[in-house]
Amino acid sequence: MKKMIGTQTDLKHSNYSRVLSLIKKEGLISKSDISKQLNLSIVTVTKVCDNLISRGFCHYSALMSSTGGRRPMGVEFNPESRHIAVVDMSNEGCLYIALADLDWKVVADISTSIKEDHIQSILDTIEIQLTKLCSDSALKLNELLGCVVSIPGVENKRTGEIDTCNIESLLRVSLSGRLNKILDIPVMVENDADLAAMGFYNISRIKNLMYLHFTEGIGLGMVVNGRLHTGAMGFAGELASFKASDFDGEFNVLEDYASEQGFLNYYRTKCNDQKASDLNNSQLLDCFIKSLEKGSSKEQEMIDVVCRQLGNLLALLIDLFNPEQVILGGAEKRFIDLFLTGISRHVREHSTLSRFSDIEILYREGGTLLIVEGGASMYFESWLNKLEF
Repeated sequence: MKKMIGTQTDLKHSNYSRVLSLIKKEGLISKSDISKQLNLSIVTVTKVCDNLISRGFCHYSALMSSTGGRRPMGVEFNPESRHIAVVDMSNEGCLYIALADLDWKVVADISTSIKEDHIQSILDTIEIQLTKLCSDSALKLNELLGCVVSIPGVENKRTGEIDTCNIESLLRVSLSGRLNKILDIPVMVENDADLAAMGFYNISRIKNLMYLHFTEGIGLGMVVNGRLHTGAMGFAGELASFKASDFDGEFNVLEDYASEQGFLNYYRTKCNDQKASDLNNSQLLDCFIKSLEKGSSKEQEMIDVVCRQLGNLLALLIDLFNPEQVILGGAEKRFIDLFLTGISRHVREHSTLSRFSDIEILYREGGTLLIVEGGASMYFESWLNKLEF
């Protein structure tokens, strides 16, 4: 008997998830079309839709009709019925929080500086800023569907602790567990490059792509056949430990010199100008570009090293995963532009697949918004799988 009850519960859960997912996808759809597409009875569809409407996820709305007269009623998705918080920690010293509706549109956001050396300071800042953002938006924190945190690292899905991260104070911390207790809402922690890759997939619908994310670190998000590929423990695409020859010819971790932060840190140490240590990254990049435009060989050699190492690595990955596009993003356009042509050249020289098809390697701006898009959509899908009525 228990087995039968469990099966009935699973079936009910599946019906609600499938119906809500279809209504969201279509925007506005008739109950008869829901019945046909999902192979459910009209009675079941009506019962599910009435429940979804009572909870605010949908409402009845008139369908377009070409026959004139009174228009038939359909079920329309209400994207403003719930909101998801997305917290992005991928940029050094900066915390970005957005509230997204169920169409993944940002309805409110806030950016603030953050002290990364103490975990309690990070937790306090997230709580204070998210509470304020909800209050300013006339929303209640405990009524959010949930929260997604984007980190430049990887959470071990088996232990719930963060195994690798550029923010050292987060290492071996169950960030999702601690934030769950503080915020009293479900919390999901994901890699920044993975979220950006899913965000780009949602917009482009390109089912096989690689997204190389440059920020404090450097990571790779991979979408294979329309699904995020993370591997057995979430480490797929993690470039933190990948080693190659750096600017000095030493065997070194790639992100220590090929990420935006690592690249500029190295340049800062090699500048003869003592003022370089006082410049922020944007100002230092200005100096780098000006020197490059004057024909400086030092700057060009740095670019050549990054293009060679990333180009060779991407050529190997392209031959292994056969993507339609490779996207470079996260950092500002003028930084990516330094490497885009050189990386593309090395890929063409070393990728076997490039002999048969032209793999596009492109820059995509708005890395943070891609993280919001990807984070909100991934959380909603996870929530749908656990939907209870």
